[in-house]
Amino acid sequence: MEQGKAYDKGDMLLFCWQFMEQEGGSDLLQFWLATDNFQQHLLSCEGEYDGMQAQSDAMVIYDKYVL
Repeated sequence: MEQGKAYDKGDMLLFCWQFMEQEGGSDLLQFWLATDNFQQHLLSCEGEYDGMQAQSDAMVIYDKYVL
């Protein structure tokens, strides 16, 4: 990265993604992004989310990254 240059979140995520791919850790980054997105969605619903849908979404993440 260039010294003194401001980067936005998208740039930083791209740099991180490229590094993780080189290091063989892109699956870990995908898992982190999926779980963070899941959490942010639930928080944005302010308790008014469908529990069955939330469980279904959580199981998709679990099946893809844990099993």
